[in-house]
Amino acid sequence: MGKYGEAAVRSVVLLNTGITHDPVLAWETITREIFGEGTSSQKKGCPKGTFLGICESGCC
Repeated sequence: MGKYGEAAVRSVVLLNTGITHDPVLAWETITREIFGEGTSSQKKGCPKGTFLGICESGCC
């Protein structure tokens, strides 16, 4: 699994355990841990948009 896949899985864990109920916050928290705060990899829009779209569809 790639780093963005890992970020998605770990973000869902935050959501499912009730640590946060906000998918955006979960994504930001985990990508900060994986990539570092403010890096281009953390800011990349396509993986974040895909994750949020999946969450919006009710799959998270």
